[in-house]
This record gives sequence, structure tokens and C-alpha cells, in this order.
Amino acid sequence: MECVLLSSLRQHTAAVKALAWNPAQPNLLASGGGTTDRTIRFWDTTTGQCLHHIDTKSQVCGIIWGRSGTELVSSHGVADNQLTIWKYPTLRKVVDLTGHTLRVLHLAMSPDGEVVVSASGDETIRFWRCFPPSTEDAMPPPSGRLSIGTPNAAGRRSGSGWVGDVSGSAMKSPANGRPSAIATALDEMLR
Repeated sequence: MECVLLSSLRQHTAAVKALAWNPAQPNLLASGGGTTDRTIRFWDTTTGQCLHHIDTKSQVCGIIWGRSGTELVSSHGVADNQLTIWKYPTLRKVVDLTGHTLRVLHLAMSPDGEVVVSASGDETIRFWRCFPPSTEDAMPPPSGRLSIGTPNAAGRRSGSGWVGDVSGSAMKSPANGRPSAIATALDEMLR
């Protein structure tokens, strides 16, 4: 089998550190730039055109789309070391997820599409319930629910395995510092 270069996209101004295909739009690719670039760019891969971009104000280290393709999570290094949830295509910041103290190096999505896992240079792995359960039949549910930590008397997960409780300071709205609508909804889901 012969592999052939199809295209090159060249609008980033620093190392490209993150790539993610949109699950709902097969020709839409998100890319994230390093420390001096700090942007997430959205590409139409059929034309090579950059459709949108946003300055995240921080090094982009990872990107992962929610399964609907209307939200994505980016992970960051210098200077904020956080995860951010964005709406697409408005590029509106939904919430910053804080807690890591060094660059967030990797992201992964749980099989049920609800939980994002982040790994950092601070030697922690953190679990974040970012997306509601799917109501679509397009993706069959996994054989079991993701379970992290040990349930306490109220049924909430706690212990060394669960980090990023949405009722805590980790999910504050960037606009007013109060829990965001998504944090409130997610808090209800965890009760």
C-alpha cells in the first residue's frame, strides 16, 4: 500500500500539539497550537480552509470532541494548566476545569462519552464528568457504567480515584465565578 500526502495546513505559528476529528462532521478537524500560538483552529479538510479560530490564552496540549460534535474539551499548559469546555461553532467558553498544577499532557474519553480523563505532568490523572448521557441510539451503551472511586453514603463517588467534583471550585463560570449551568446540571447528575 502506498501512502500519499494529500494536503498541508500551515496557519499555526508554533508546534501543533493537538488534533481531533469532529464525530458529527467528518471533514471538520480541530488543531491546537503550542506556547506562542495558543490557538485552536477548525479546518474544512476537503478545502484546507480554516473556518474558525480562537486564541485560548494558553498553550493547547490536547483536544477531544463530545460525541455530539457541538462541544469540545481542550487541555492546556503554560500558563493555566486547565481544561476548557467550548461550544462549537460559536467558540463560546462554557467553563474552565482547574486542579492540575502542571501542563495537561493527555486527554481520553470514556466509552460512554460522558467522562473525560486528563493526565498531567503533576503526576495526577483526573476524571471529569463533562457530558450528559446520550439519548441517541446511534451509539450503543457500554456494558456497564463508568465507576470511579468508592460511593459514599449519599451515592457520590469519592476517594483517590475521583477528582474534579463539579460542585467544587473546579467548575466556575468564567464570567462571574459562580457555578455554571453545566456545573449545576452535572452536580444534579452526580447526586
